[in-house]
Amino acid sequence: PPSLTTQLSSGVEKIYANAYAFAALKGSQVFAWGNGNFGGANAPADSGIVKVFANELAFAALKSNASVVTWGDSYTGGAPPANVLHELKEGVVDIVPSRYAFAALKASGKVVVWGDDWYGAAPATFYSGFDMKELDSGVEKVFPTSTGFVAIKTDGRVLEWGQFQMSTHLPLYLNGVGFAISKIYSNGSGLMAALGTGASPRVVSWG
Repeated sequence: PPSLTTQLSSGVEKIYANAYAFAALKGSQVFAWGNGNFGGANAPADSGIVKVFANELAFAALKSNASVVTWGDSYTGGAPPANVLHELKEGVVDIVPSRYAFAALKASGKVVVWGDDWYGAAPATFYSGFDMKELDSGVEKVFPTSTGFVAIKTDGRVLEWGQFQMSTHLPLYLNGVGFAISKIYSNGSGLMAALGTGASPRVVSWG
């Protein structure tokens, strides 16, 4: 549309993409185009947006007041349920997308998830044996996989959830004494590697 073309003619700071749409960040506002069902339309008119995150079919944006706005495919994260919307009103410090879901890390150490249950939005259904209350506090970092999420707790423990049919579950020794996880990487087949901290960092992998 002519109005969008005018907006995009100058001042664009960054462009984000999912599989079917684009979103441009300009002066704390976002402008979207592409397939309207998957984020190319109905982008929020809010100001104060500082960063945009994309999964395959939806977008989520973090605002300067630590709240989150979303748009795109409703089933995969574009329209969070009411209980999640309440959590996204304040205190969010990071957003992590999996293929069809999002996870928000709050300043309190709580993780909030929404989107497709099979891709990380339902840790109680698809998880590797931890108490769901573990996600309510004490989480330091969250990392995406193609089918879910991995979280690192402040005490160094690692929590993994989502549809991990393409990888084996987290090796128990990763939560052992003396191996602190600093970062986790994933490829499309669910293989991951963790880099330890300390004087002799090392890489381990599973999948």
